[in-house]
Amino acid sequence: MYTIFSASTERWEILNKYLYGLTLKLDGSVGVSYESVKAVKEQLQETSEALLEVSNTTKIPAIQIEAKSLLEYEMTFEFILSTVIWFDVLKAISKVSKTLQREHISIDFALKNYVGLKVFLTGYRENGYTNAKKEAIKICQQLEIILVLKKNKYKKKKKMFGYESLSMSTYVSDSNVNSFKNEYFFPISDKGIVSINERFQQLDKFNDYFGFLYNIGSISKMNKDDLMKNCMDIQNLLEVGDTNDINGREMFDELVILCEIIEKDTSPLKVLENIFSY
Repeated sequence: MYTIFSASTERWEILNKYLYGLTLKLDGSVGVSYESVKAVKEQLQETSEALLEVSNTTKIPAIQIEAKSLLEYEMTFEFILSTVIWFDVLKAISKVSKTLQREHISIDFALKNYVGLKVFLTGYRENGYTNAKKEAIKICQQLEIILVLKKNKYKKKKKMFGYESLSMSTYVSDSNVNSFKNEYFFPISDKGIVSINERFQQLDKFNDYFGFLYNIGSISKMNKDDLMKNCMDIQNLLEVGDTNDINGREMFDELVILCEIIEKDTSPLKVLENIFSY
């Protein structure tokens, strides 16, 4: 959808006329993706009106056809439910992503954030679908979108009378709901969990080798043998053939001296600044 609008300044102006909180910086980052999904989720009616105006005003047949197709699909339970799911997932990931971009952040704090995100995604996989479906149903009720049972095809139906209810139990079959859960919801959740596990493992491995360097105060309290082992582990890790980027014993001596001349609560960044100033 964003491709249609962003490819033309005129079409982008149409979208901005109806929606707020948009950006042309479609760089694939989590934050931008979250804001884009948020804008659509919270302004579905406005998005539809923008697509309708594009389909009625564009002189390009291909754009007209695509806009009409998107407009038809956007007003479906499937699209709304998928948007709610992506919103929930990206909201959690975006929050952690912003936290990890802070200048003064320790590696152990980053690990705690990854663990928290993994817990959320695991819990969301187990229980999130029910709440997402309820929210999607609520949005459908507000927009008067009724689900048709046949092959998950949905359409908007005008109510003839105000007392007509939008009881989803009437229009949604268990088989269709379970099919969407198995074929769409679970793969998204599983992919998110796998991605977080990979990142966590990388960061955890990094912490195993370099984590002790992030707290100068803890180094001063370490057993000398343990400190020497950590320094030699880094030497071996960075060793290529007969070449060593770091001499573990020299690193040990420098850290012992450093602990004596730098305040114990100094941040890693300040420690580096002090090292480079000598």
